[in-house]
Amino acid sequence: MRYILFIMVFVVVGCNNKTKQNEIAYTQPQKQDLQPVGYTFSKTLKVKDELKIPLDAETTFYCENIQYYNNEDQKLLITMPLSSNTLIIYDLYDPQNKQLKKIKIPDEGPNSVGGEISGFYYHNKDSIFILSKFSFKAGLINSEGTIKDTYQILKEYLPYNPVPTPSTFSPMSYIDNKLYFSGSTPDKKKGKKYKGSFIEYDIKTRKTTFIDYNPERLNEGYWASRGRLFYDYLIEVNNKTTFLLSYTISDSIVGFTNQGDVFKKWLPSIHINNDDIFPFSNEFKKADYIERAKYSMAQPRFWGIKINPYQKLIYRFAVEKNSYANFKKSKFSNIYLIVANYDFEILTEKNLFPPTKYQNDMCFVTKEGIYIANKEKYDEDDNYLTFDLFVLE
Repeated sequence: MRYILFIMVFVVVGCNNKTKQNEIAYTQPQKQDLQPVGYTFSKTLKVKDELKIPLDAETTFYCENIQYYNNEDQKLLITMPLSSNTLIIYDLYDPQNKQLKKIKIPDEGPNSVGGEISGFYYHNKDSIFILSKFSFKAGLINSEGTIKDTYQILKEYLPYNPVPTPSTFSPMSYIDNKLYFSGSTPDKKKGKKYKGSFIEYDIKTRKTTFIDYNPERLNEGYWASRGRLFYDYLIEVNNKTTFLLSYTISDSIVGFTNQGDVFKKWLPSIHINNDDIFPFSNEFKKADYIERAKYSMAQPRFWGIKINPYQKLIYRFAVEKNSYANFKKSKFSNIYLIVANYDFEILTEKNLFPPTKYQNDMCFVTKEGIYIANKEKYDEDDNYLTFDLFVLE
């Protein structure tokens, strides 16, 4: 498969709450370049091992944010169970993967950032960043949960501003004194221009910058939250950082670096036709939230992206087209995991079947491969959170 590097103009406007705007000019790769169904890939993805994390009586299965932390002295897994305001740190050097520490962030008081937290970034035991879900205030805490500093990422909520929404597939990150977030794609408002869905906050200058890499497809109609952005990043030599942005509505991804490079690459699925991804119909545009959510979930889409710096691989999740009727009957869409190298050559694509077996947005990457949470094993024994290790052969 051949891929083309697309170079774009990178214009920076640097002021408080300003936008980096870009004219993205490129030629769409031809569909016939995509391998047909039945194509024999050069590699296969197989389950080789599992990792069992002991859960205490207070901890449930689903974690909104998971981070793997590794240095010479420590190998940690940090989780944030759903709506818990709690960070749990597990020691992966311990044979039993025992719980090392639990940090409870209060809803109010001097060590609160204002109610429920939506994400975190573990830099080290004395520097952990957290983000408030509703006040858009970030905090710097230590391992005891004591607030050391706070940062107002957004001054107010505006419908046309991107809202930071950290998750495992959209990690809160900290690089060179800057915090990064992806945001929910804003709805288009009359008379208001889109602001980007990637957010940069400089903790020294206390300034927020919106980085505008919205795909062209966003202008085709009403997407609501279906135009969501996921990302991952890679820190290389000389602190060069490459960000890869994956939109649910596009089979391409955008990459950019902190040194001003911008590129676009095709990273499709053999099971998804990009033309099958379309905005809401007039029928559903005025439907209630639950009906619109069900309609969205039944559509094909691209999902999270993860980088494996140890093996120089890129993982991208995709969800196959389903019927709305099937979805209402709990007949869920198939989920696929695409694996490519750093040249964006697709090595394999695996069906994570059955679709209810894996919680694909609960995953992390190590030098061994990618670990994905197995929901079936938790249902069998809820004393453990079990991750299956997928390796490339």
